[in-house]
Amino acid sequence: MRAAVVSLYCAFALTGASVGWAANSLPPSLCLRDERTVFSCPLENDSRVVSLCGSRDLGEGAGYLQYRFGRSGNVELEFPRQRPDSWKAFRYSRYSRFQVDRFSVSFSIRDHTYTLFDNYEGEMEPATHEAGITITRSGKTVGEWLCRCPGSGNLRALQSIVPCDKDDVLNMGGCG
Repeated sequence: MRAAVVSLYCAFALTGASVGWAANSLPPSLCLRDERTVFSCPLENDSRVVSLCGSRDLGEGAGYLQYRFGRSGNVELEFPRQRPDSWKAFRYSRYSRFQVDRFSVSFSIRDHTYTLFDNYEGEMEPATHEAGITITRSGKTVGEWLCRCPGSGNLRALQSIVPCDKDDVLNMGGCG
């Protein structure tokens, strides 16, 4: 039932109905006009947004990538602060098979690991699509926030840009 309610909410949200952004526009993003929105979504039960922003020239060995968390006009966390080669501070993971796609991009600040995820489970009835962010400290989950909707953007696009996380179970021991 929850998946049906979320799907219905997202259908309204993506048309802009009663959620605070204009119809036919993308969900809120903390990315700047001259940046590429790699991923962005408003959080459930929260007025904040998570965004993964890149330079227009982001590609293999080029451009920058930054995570931002907060509200428009009030970014509470931006990582990394320095833009040159910032994509090297992130790790990419994926698992795909028929009707299942799981993508994540993570980074660490001291002993905290932040993981943006975008998961599609087509084998479930009804199919589900969840995205959000999980924060762990020393391997234990200290918080998880789901997106109101799956979000905008495409974490898959980072596969050839961000280094693979060889230790993430999603990669099943390899990055090939």
